[in-house]
Amino acid sequence: MKSPSLTLMVFAATAAASSAQVRITEYSYKGLFGQYFEISNLALTPVNLNNWRFNNNTGLYNFGAPLPNVTLGTNGTVIVTEVSATVFDIAWYAEPGLSVPVNLMAYVENNTKNFEDVDEIRLFNPGGIAVDVVSVITSIRDTEDRAAVLNAARTNWVFADTIPGSWKAGAPGANGPVGNPGVVVP
Repeated sequence: MKSPSLTLMVFAATAAASSAQVRITEYSYKGLFGQYFEISNLALTPVNLNNWRFNNNTGLYNFGAPLPNVTLGTNGTVIVTEVSATVFDIAWYAEPGLSVPVNLMAYVENNTKNFEDVDEIRLFNPGGIAVDVVSVITSIRDTEDRAAVLNAARTNWVFADTIPGSWKAGAPGANGPVGNPGVVVP
């Protein structure tokens, strides 16, 4: 017979390892089509976002906004945006040859939390632990014309227009921002 405490410890270790792989993988602080950030599951196992939250400078789980109750597979994403999902889709995915990425599982739309002049984005797991923080966004990157994305090594932020697979939002030839929301950099 398995020990209930051993089973619980294995489950807790698996959950902790998975939550450590849910990261903020892209953000645009001053986007032409609204500010946004992307949360992605970089783990090889699915992660359910029930009771996950994001917050800004307070750093407190209890004051955070909830993420949708969806399960993210490997490279699954959620977009948090200050515009509606419809406006976001039209701005980013209406170009010929583009479509909403299959790994984009959900939106948190019409969001106003986290988009202030000097701010942070904090991502909390259900236990209230901050598993990722992007600090002082305006100081890290001026992302008005191009989003910042986490590089393939997951160690630094780079501009989206420096990596293959990024695209420009808006009409062809427009001066829209560059990014790849909903797609995790390989």
